[in-house]
Amino acid sequence: DTEKNAPELYGRDDKAINIKSKVNDFESAPYIFNILISPEDGEKLDLKDFTRDFISVVEKDLKAKIDWVAGNHYDTNDPHVHVLIKGMDGNGNPPLMKRDYISNGLRSRASQVVNKKLGLKSHEEVIESLNLKISSTKKCEIDAIIAQHKVEGSLDLAKISSEDLNELPHSLVAKRLEFLETKGLAHKTDEH
Repeated sequence: DTEKNAPELYGRDDKAINIKSKVNDFESAPYIFNILISPEDGEKLDLKDFTRDFISVVEKDLKAKIDWVAGNHYDTNDPHVHVLIKGMDGNGNPPLMKRDYISNGLRSRASQVVNKKLGLKSHEEVIESLNLKISSTKKCEIDAIIAQHKVEGSLDLAKISSEDLNELPHSLVAKRLEFLETKGLAHKTDEH
């Protein structure tokens, strides 16, 4: 019954994938990379096309052909892709993925592919998107801006220009700080 709800698996081309043989093949590798990609505008993308383009970019970065399989999920508000990459290239060598590439490079490459397919967002779209993340329990881009401008663990929003906030309105950062305060992750030190 679980297999009925499982996403259709796909790879480099549209050949049918024998799940059992693929699992056996992947288990022969020393490890498997399990990557979840959730593009912000996933509903506007052909996720198969996106994933194939993403893998193509990764292969160019690694200078190696990689064995992979993916499945698209539409069972949440955010369409996303699960990609499994076999931890061994066609020559039996592990693909050389440095820690920074795994932590940041894959995310950056996925963003570049999305931007290429959908175009860059307007300033208003960026603000609207960030506004929706104000009450997120997950880290978001606003948190990175807050961390960047903290001095000795404190942030004085009045002393930071809009330019320093990457043109974000102060109110957006203030709302995020208020939310973080409700979760005990931030607190006001001075009432002005």
